[in-house]
Amino acid sequence: MKNPILSINILAFILFLNNVNAQQLLTHYEKSNFLESDAYAEVLDFYKSLEKKSNKVLIKEMGSTDANMPLHLILVSQDKILNAEDWKNESKIKILINNSIHPGEPDGMQACMLLVRDI
Repeated sequence: MKNPILSINILAFILFLNNVNAQQLLTHYEKSNFLESDAYAEVLDFYKSLEKKSNKVLIKEMGSTDANMPLHLILVSQDKILNAEDWKNESKIKILINNSIHPGEPDGMQACMLLVRDI
């Protein structure tokens, strides 16, 4: 390469952009240094942000919870197939995760938010 400094600067810029993009989608849990869980509205806002930024995530309302809040289904597909009916013909493994069904059990919800973000 003729100019190694230029290639180093380009690599540094790409790493900077990746870091900036990752920082934009932090959960409240991460922002609080892992001391506080995300509230219902924060979880929903987080997934809505992911849905806007990625064609691998789709949010659907599927009725209401026992607390009379909207119940949301978050569909995630690495292959960008977001119609659950189409999944029937796929030979891939399907996973259903039900989060936050008991008060005081936020760890699974927090882990799923991070997992979906990473996908």
